[in-house]
Amino acid sequence: MDVFVKKLTSRAGSDVSSNAISDAEIGAPPLKRLKTDRINFLGSEESEQSVLDDDEKQLIEEKGWLSAGVRNQTQRSTDVENALPVTQPDEAALEAYEEYKLSQASDREEAPDDKKPLWTKGRSSIYVDAFNLALDTVLEDESRLFDKRELSVFSQWKSLDYEAQYLSSRLGYYNDISNLEVPITTLQQLRCLPSSPSQDLATSEVDGIEVEDERLGSTFTFADTSETLLTDMEEAASLLYLDELKTLAKETKIQGRTKPELIRSLSQVSRKQTGLMDMGLSRQNSRESTGSDDSGRSVAKLEREDSKQRNMFFSKVTEILGSCIRLSSVVFKLFERVHLVFYRSTEWTEKSLTTIILAKIARRNFPEYIVCRTSTIFASREHLLEFEAAIRLEAEIDLCLEGSGAVLDKGCKRILEIFDSIYPRWKRLLEEEKHKEQTVYEFGEGAYLRRFNPGHSYTRILAKAGFAMGKFKEYQREHNLLKELLGQKMFHLARRGDWYQRKALLEENYMAKLEGWKGFHSEGRIVRTLFAYLFYDILFLYIPNVFQTAFQTCPLDLHTDVFFPTRASEINHRLVEIENGGAEHLVQSVWEREHERRTAVVGLNWDYEIDDLVELVRCFDGGALAAICKVMAQEYKQRGGGIPDLILWRTKDAADGGLGARKGEVMFVEVKSENDRLSETQRVWIHVLTAAGVQVALCNAVAREVREVG
Repeated sequence: MDVFVKKLTSRAGSDVSSNAISDAEIGAPPLKRLKTDRINFLGSEESEQSVLDDDEKQLIEEKGWLSAGVRNQTQRSTDVENALPVTQPDEAALEAYEEYKLSQASDREEAPDDKKPLWTKGRSSIYVDAFNLALDTVLEDESRLFDKRELSVFSQWKSLDYEAQYLSSRLGYYNDISNLEVPITTLQQLRCLPSSPSQDLATSEVDGIEVEDERLGSTFTFADTSETLLTDMEEAASLLYLDELKTLAKETKIQGRTKPELIRSLSQVSRKQTGLMDMGLSRQNSRESTGSDDSGRSVAKLEREDSKQRNMFFSKVTEILGSCIRLSSVVFKLFERVHLVFYRSTEWTEKSLTTIILAKIARRNFPEYIVCRTSTIFASREHLLEFEAAIRLEAEIDLCLEGSGAVLDKGCKRILEIFDSIYPRWKRLLEEEKHKEQTVYEFGEGAYLRRFNPGHSYTRILAKAGFAMGKFKEYQREHNLLKELLGQKMFHLARRGDWYQRKALLEENYMAKLEGWKGFHSEGRIVRTLFAYLFYDILFLYIPNVFQTAFQTCPLDLHTDVFFPTRASEINHRLVEIENGGAEHLVQSVWEREHERRTAVVGLNWDYEIDDLVELVRCFDGGALAAICKVMAQEYKQRGGGIPDLILWRTKDAADGGLGARKGEVMFVEVKSENDRLSETQRVWIHVLTAAGVQVALCNAVAREVREVG
């Protein structure tokens, strides 16, 4: 616990239960309200929200089980919790659990030494059991992630007696401890650690990102005492109850109704400087001054009075508080790291033990399966430290996005600063993961293991930095970032849909410009015209019985299934010719031969300028144009409709950047109104075009203004 907790007096005459979770805990409330909103497993303050349902949340709050997140941070569920089923509450499960532990204790004499129960006093706490389960699981296969001194801390933790472990695991509830002073003294005892060449605080830099590794010194304590470390007035006042603050406010004549107002007023009054008038001095002309010595003595006296006033207020607060205890900061962070490794969380959370406890008391039941923990998820201590720093940084980003107005603007500026610092490291990690995907990971293995790479959190930070860029109207920068995020396929693939949507929104609303596109609103007429140009001689090839009069615009079998197989050899040769780039020559030759006569041919519209048609087929990829023509030849009647509304093209000179061997690019666009939907024939054509490598866009037309005429 990283905040001090008041030590409350045990209820007079109360019997200490032999069980760690007593009937009194379940049924009767404690004599004095416990601060369960800031007390949990090595935890800090409880946030306003919880992923648990209302019944579970109420039960957990009554027993002090909630393990909280970062101060003022909204709770977020983790992958493990999202997979948990909700079961019915069973208060009797608490008693069943402890009866089971007691039955173990009764047989401890017959059990081998390595099978004896941990506690020998006939009682066991579900909280301590859960805590030790996490620690033992991590140390079994992943002890290499911790240095010599940290392993010594774990060893000394295991050697603590029951009351000390219980108090440390559940700092805000201690009714089951017979003599509270004994475990407090044990936790605050100065302990020695083995010699180590490491420094007390090592800060390494990885590609410009500071990764802080707070090392243990030669000595440590499991808990701090308020007598020496509680020096801040605001922190001390926050530990008081509201009624205690109101009583103190009456004595000191400060204003305020709520607890935050009273704390703020108390802090301001304690820092308020004593004025000259309070000291019996009056304002006078500097020329009438009695000299610098008198002035200096007055200033010194004022400073002494200010210090005296601050000490007086602080003494009043600490007198009400009494003795307080909190977990040592270094030890607190160390056990947080243990829970991070145990819980396999990819987001910052401090409620890792909640799931274990709910499972132990049968509040949540899990299927039976073989557990196989991967001991190499974190390749090294440095990997773990950077991963921890990354998810903490992501939690900071979430806090920056809270609020509105100037607060949000300030947070967005901080996000962009973080973005600039982590971007080079993200690029490096991305390249490393690409290499691992090809050389290290088995099929599908990397998709899960990459979630424990710092790059996973960095990717989410980059996505949130895009929001900050949009907030400051840096749309081009945001667009470039989205292209990079979409260009990689290593991290956070589930968000690609959102990124595509945002990218399209930017392009539609903020990045529109002249890009050299030309086109027709043809609704298929241009495709039928090109087919007539390219297959003119094949359309009028001699086939028995298909031309019955001299006034036909097409063979009689064009709209049947036999058109293609009857001319399969000629059509296939023509498709190869088109694929090899001969379409431009075919169009030119037909136009030169037939344009003056404006020959009536099925689908051919002579109103299209020959220059536009030649430029269009030049921009087409040969294979794509051949694929379109093959579909038309196979099913001319069925595929006459459903072609997108617009056909656009731009030459290579007008396009942005090179386009390979093509001389340009072509795009089909389907325009839909607000309530319009794609038909089945349109879906088929979109599939044909995209399969051939042709760009297809769906444009939603929305009326900005509707006027009634009449």
